[in-house]
Amino acid sequence: MLVGFGLAKAEDFRLGQYHGFGPVAAQPVWLQIIEVYVVFDFIGYWSHRVFHRSRWWPFHAVHHSSEDLDWLSSVRVHPVNDLGSKFCQVTPFLLLGFSPLVTFSAAPFFTFYALFLHAAVDWDLGPLRGVIASPVFHRWHHSKDAAAWDKNFAGLFVFWDRFLWDLLHADGSAAGKLWHPGGVSERFSRATRAAVRAVREKAAGAGTRADNSRGNGILVNCQGQHSDDRR
Repeated sequence: MLVGFGLAKAEDFRLGQYHGFGPVAAQPVWLQIIEVYVVFDFIGYWSHRVFHRSRWWPFHAVHHSSEDLDWLSSVRVHPVNDLGSKFCQVTPFLLLGFSPLVTFSAAPFFTFYALFLHAAVDWDLGPLRGVIASPVFHRWHHSKDAAAWDKNFAGLFVFWDRFLWDLLHADGSAAGKLWHPGGVSERFSRATRAAVRAVREKAAGAGTRADNSRGNGILVNCQGQHSDDRR
């Protein structure tokens, strides 16, 4: 991607000499780490919210299909959800010139932290509970309690939820029963079928509109709609 945009040379990658570019790469590594991890978490927070919306929800519902929340729940995700989120989080930093080493270190860090967030332990991190997400904090996000729906999205820093009033029970109180909309295999299949159906509907709709408007040279794209069946 960087080579294609003319931001780096393939030879630099081959020789291991690419360390970013521009004023961003000239910053100390410790400062790049802070910037990357904070913004990486912020982008992840918003991509998480997006996947809770109707069009994207079928993919994320696979993750919410756990009947018992434990560390394995963190890797129970649909490929569209996983690849889409990681692409949105990593790409901006590479295009801005951040060190690829720093940028790519964020992905495994947040992956392992997600394992911790989903662990079946009643840890709330004590005095840090209002700053750093904990297993107790995140369990509310998976709760069947209607008051917990679309709350506690944060993957690391709790203040994203606090700023947007989407914070629930960060004081360490335990969540109620888990909300699991169908089994994982059922949800995985439904999300995949929904994606295939959307592509087919869009292709069919675009073809129909093209035929109807061929006389005046206008092509109108038709977008498929999906219902939000979370509730």
